[in-house]
Amino acid sequence: SGDSSSGSKGYALHGIRLIEHDASLRVVATSPDDGARIGSVPATATLDFSLAVAAASVDGSDLTIDGTPATGYTIVDSDTLQFNLPAGLAPGEHTLAIAAGNLVSEPPDSKPIAAFSATFTLVAPATVGNVAATNIAADSAMIGAQLLTTGGDEPEIVVYWGDDDGGTDPSRWDRSAALGRGGPGAYSETLTGLAQQRTCYFRAQVTDLAGSAWAATSAEFTTLGVTLPAVINRPATSIGPISVRLRGSVTDRGGDTPTVTL
Repeated sequence: SGDSSSGSKGYALHGIRLIEHDASLRVVATSPDDGARIGSVPATATLDFSLAVAAASVDGSDLTIDGTPATGYTIVDSDTLQFNLPAGLAPGEHTLAIAAGNLVSEPPDSKPIAAFSATFTLVAPATVGNVAATNIAADSAMIGAQLLTTGGDEPEIVVYWGDDDGGTDPSRWDRSAALGRGGPGAYSETLTGLAQQRTCYFRAQVTDLAGSAWAATSAEFTTLGVTLPAVINRPATSIGPISVRLRGSVTDRGGDTPTVTL
């Protein structure tokens, strides 16, 4: 605003907007992502930088993984580097790091890089076994899976079953049931509607980021056959003028749950 009554002008400053320019060299993105869980061993690590990196300042050993230097590098573009990682990474958490000052940006600023670190977790294949069938009846049984190791993830557990042994080919099994996700332990499924005196095969499978694994072999059980039940009379008790308690005992269920009538 201005005032000319005195022959001069005055101005008021209503607002100032400050914009900070970050001119530091730093890592802005990585592959594998920081905190990622992956199922296959990475051969390289790709880093994106906030500024163009001076090519003359780059060396393969600038990046380390768990303290071991990378074995080489490729300049993807002016602000992206790809480092070759050592072979044979074991499952578990791994740390990528660059020490402060190991890289600089392109001239004329030649800004040194800030210290950088990021982690990722390499998931191993889970392992699983079968749980022996229990509660076997003429038309039902309980089967299951024993999750032995998780590989660092919460794998999905499935049990397959059928009249024939489908091996490790899901399409060759008659049916399957998802038993959920979780940690080591036993997981079960009750099968119903089975044919009597029939052999049934089953096999557990587990799947995580590293892929699928099966129990070492398939297991089997045979449903019971249904025969005539056996029943005997028991002596009457509580005999009174107008009432009596009649009794009987089932001595053989015949592989089923019989209905008793007096």
